[in-house]
Amino acid sequence: MEYTQYDDIYGHAAEEAQEDITAPSYYRWVPGVECVDVIQHFNLCRGAAMKYIWRAGRKTSDPRSDLLKAITFLEIEIRRVAAEEGDDH
Repeated sequence: MEYTQYDDIYGHAAEEAQEDITAPSYYRWVPGVECVDVIQHFNLCRGAAMKYIWRAGRKTSDPRSDLLKAITFLEIEIRRVAAEEGDDH
């Protein structure tokens, strides 16, 4: 296969596209920290709530939708913890 001047351009563009799929910028805005590196240490509901708070106002300009999703996951987690403790809150 022959090397062309476009190989670097297309290769670089493909790498950027793959990075946007696997690690979107709205999860990488804290220097040196990616959201998944933090949330992987928590259970599903707590991690999901953190994810939505992390990206609120970054994936879209209006943070309310993501903040409401975070609240939903926190409410689920609160009910789970209460059920484990036999509490009816």
